[in-house]
Amino acid sequence: MGGYPDLCNHLLTFMSTRYEVICWYTPEEWAKVRALSRDGEALGSTYDRWLEGAQSMAQRLEAEGAAVARVHVDAGSLLAFARSTHADNIDSGVRQAFALEKNVGNV
Repeated sequence: MGGYPDLCNHLLTFMSTRYEVICWYTPEEWAKVRALSRDGEALGSTYDRWLEGAQSMAQRLEAEGAAVARVHVDAGSLLAFARSTHADNIDSGVRQAFALEKNVGNV
C-alpha cells in the first residue's frame, strides 16, 4: 500500500546501516600513493598483497552487515586534498578522510 509506515521503515533501515569506505587503487595508483605516503608500508609490500587484504576486509565488513564503498583513489587528487587540508603528510588518516569526503552523497 505504501505511505508513511513504509517511509519510516526505509528510513530506519537506512539509519541503522553501518557504512564503511575503503580506499581502492589500480596497480599504478597504488604504487604512486604508496610512494607519497609517510606510512606507505601499511599499503603492503606489493599491490597483490594489498588487494588481497582489501578484498578480505571488504568481505568481512559486508558479512557483518556493513555497506561498503570501494572509493577509487588517484594520487593526484589525494595530494591535492592533502594540500587543501594542510596535512603535513599523507598517511592512513588522510587517505581515509579523502575517501570519506569523496564518497559524501553516495550513501
